[in-house]
Amino acid sequence: MKKFLPIILILIAGGAGGAGGVFFKKSSTPTSVDHASGDTHTDDSENNKKHGKKKKDKGHGDKDEKKDVRVFTFGRQFIVPVIKNNRPHSLIILDINIEIDDTIKDTAYSREPILRDAFLSVLLGLADKGVLIKATTDAEALAQIKSALLKPSKNILGDGATNVLILDIGVQPYASNASQF
Repeated sequence: MKKFLPIILILIAGGAGGAGGVFFKKSSTPTSVDHASGDTHTDDSENNKKHGKKKKDKGHGDKDEKKDVRVFTFGRQFIVPVIKNNRPHSLIILDINIEIDDTIKDTAYSREPILRDAFLSVLLGLADKGVLIKATTDAEALAQIKSALLKPSKNILGDGATNVLILDIGVQPYASNASQF
């Protein structure tokens, strides 16, 4: 039974963290409800009015037009276990988004599973090196994580991926390690 305790703790903590992430996750676009039909839909008309128009540079034809930037939001947070001395120590919970240009938004959503897989591989490697724990208090470690995640973003999405945004980062110690944390 003692052999299965770390596995059970990982499953319980992962499930609780995932459920908490889903529960507290806010919608990225405002929704409105059509009370007559009960349909819910997003309303981008105001965003299009504010951000859809580009000013043209008259007389300076050599300037490039800046592309519209969007934020790609993953459907779920990333939960990464931290193992010390072959035992689970804590969970790192990250809310990560990618800044993309508007031309690849459909590509990004269709490739979300591939992006999640690549990000999780990078995050597990960084957790093994101790970088994830440092990121909660060290700006350089946070920059290292963002840089490491931008590489697979560009590999999968191309140059349309411009930045990685880490909105939240949290540490959840295991109950048996709470006094050591």
